[in-house]
Amino acid sequence: MRRERIIIFFVSVIVVSASIKLYLMTREGYNYYDIQNTNAFKVQQSDSLYFAEELLPLFNKKVKINIEKAIFHLTKSKKTTRKLLYDIDRWLPHITPIVKSYRIPEDFKYLVVVESGLQNVESNRSALGFWQFRKDAAIENGLIVNDYIDQRLDPIASTHAACRYLSRLNKMLGSWSNVAAAYNMGPTAFRRKQKSQGKERYYDLELNKETNYYIYKMIAIKLLNEDRRKFGFKKRYVRPKNLPKREYLDSTISDINIVLKDKQVSKEYFHKTNPWIVSDSIPISEEKIPIIIKKSTL
Repeated sequence: MRRERIIIFFVSVIVVSASIKLYLMTREGYNYYDIQNTNAFKVQQSDSLYFAEELLPLFNKKVKINIEKAIFHLTKSKKTTRKLLYDIDRWLPHITPIVKSYRIPEDFKYLVVVESGLQNVESNRSALGFWQFRKDAAIENGLIVNDYIDQRLDPIASTHAACRYLSRLNKMLGSWSNVAAAYNMGPTAFRRKQKSQGKERYYDLELNKETNYYIYKMIAIKLLNEDRRKFGFKKRYVRPKNLPKREYLDSTISDINIVLKDKQVSKEYFHKTNPWIVSDSIPISEEKIPIIIKKSTL
């Protein structure tokens, strides 16, 4: 009997606590995320925040909360966030000028951060590289993908390809927030959602879980990167370095190992700096492919 009373007591405590928590979560001033420096994570409806040259609709409570939630999840692991900021310092100085050269809003440099964390990773849907291109989309946007070369793994070439694709999407969709969403879920699926829901703007649409949260991640990275000290991080983790000098092939390479031996460059270094070269031989037909041979500190 006594044991039953104890169980009933603890169940009652849990139910009451959950009820109080649920009530508090409906209050405007509640600290949703149980963090100390709440002001760093809060977004006010009166703030004028822009992303990709578009004013964010902060009067929409869902938008406001999703931004705060994205900031919290981005910064909750200091070690992971420091590593991300290190890679941002290393790569965005090279990616940003390319994005701007295509007259794409500079904020789209954060799309590549969300896509891959600035790593040459492969997704479970066979998307590869910084910009996460699938093979057919990569070829369609001017990249070489074959048994010898995979330019999806070239951060510079793939950035140009992504910008060409983003420019085309903007002509189709007319809004940069829509463009970002369509990059993630595909333009056909995005337009289908617009039609079925009778709404145009990304912020008004109900999409799949990943795309619903996609742009908020980009916004969170932007806010963090532009005011790092506010969130407890260093202003800069590494100074940008020049990319290694690229040469262009003018003849077939039948065996890259012979070239590397002649240049006294290790194969490990070669693959680290030329991840887009996926074979030991490169036919002359690929003469437009850059190759990095000389040592660099990158």
